[in-house]
Amino acid sequence: MQRGGKVVSLSVDHKPNRGDERERILKLGGKITYNKYSNIHRVGGVLAVSRAIGDLQLHPYVICEPEIITKTIENQDLFVILASDGLWDVMSNEDVAMFVYKKYMKYANTANIATTATTNTESINTKINNTNTNTNNTQHNDPNTNTKTNNSNKNNSNKTNTNTISPFTYIAKQLCEEATILGSTDNITVEVIDLSKF
Repeated sequence: MQRGGKVVSLSVDHKPNRGDERERILKLGGKITYNKYSNIHRVGGVLAVSRAIGDLQLHPYVICEPEIITKTIENQDLFVILASDGLWDVMSNEDVAMFVYKKYMKYANTANIATTATTNTESINTKINNTNTNTNNTQHNDPNTNTKTNNSNKNNSNKTNTNTISPFTYIAKQLCEEATILGSTDNITVEVIDLSKF
């Protein structure tokens, strides 16, 4: 999570080499393997995490009991990242947070430029419309035709884009691509949640 420019870890990965997880697995008679080339520990030589939904063949060593951590959302919180181990295997919390923040600021700056351009365009259009209104007042056209045209323009001006996609959606996709480039071979699933809306 990005909080006031700092990275706050909300969880500790359930890895077979995590102290308490390793102890639990070994006490139950499970085995943990280690590949020095990939630097990955696996339960029974298969799974790189010690808690998961499914993988029944690895029970009771791999369990699905979650660890629940409660945090209060503060005004300075910008975003939180939910991702599978395919991302965290190749990027640290700090790397991911910095990646998202830089991309977000880039999108924000682009949006500000676009908003400024749109505002200027609307101002110009308003001036043109006012000029057209004055011109129409001096002409003796069919009032019924003018009414239909004005209503049509009014309806078009009231239309807004309701399909706006959050920049965090694109950033999540870019994170998946970045993890792939860095060599991740595991499942890569990423969601970036905008906390400023809460």
